[in-house]
Amino acid sequence: ERFLKARLSASVQGENKFLRTIPVSVFITAPLKWWIELDTYKIGTVRQSSSLMHRLASKGRFTPDDFDVLDSTDPAFLTILGTLNAEYDHWIASGARRNDKYPEWTAWQDLIPRSFVYESHWFANYATLRNIYFQRKNHRMAHWKTFLDWIDTLPHSWLITYQKEK
Repeated sequence: ERFLKARLSASVQGENKFLRTIPVSVFITAPLKWWIELDTYKIGTVRQSSSLMHRLASKGRFTPDDFDVLDSTDPAFLTILGTLNAEYDHWIASGARRNDKYPEWTAWQDLIPRSFVYESHWFANYATLRNIYFQRKNHRMAHWKTFLDWIDTLPHSWLITYQKEK
């Protein structure tokens, strides 16, 4: 038909609104410090996370595996871990789980470092991934490199990266 012309447009300056219609849904496990940065991209995204309160309450004592740190034997990290677990023990001993007293809970939660690893279900689209890709490709946080490498594995990732498919 002369009124229907279909073509895929992926130029940098051209019409690429169609990228908003390509959905991406993924479970991501990352430290809170990375989630804070990802939350910069709010347009066209939805993040469904389990409640931090419920996650922490059901977790129990912390172990080094709960955190994204370079050296889990670092004395400073071990001090933080010890403090977190001491506050957790204080919260449990206070009976706060049974009688709705929250001062101990709040004190404990306030100590959670940004390196705490957390999982969320994240929904976005190719247009958002394109913004992330070009804004974070030279970022110094290694987590972004991992995320961008994941983007490269998506079907038709060249629409995001402008690099020919491998």
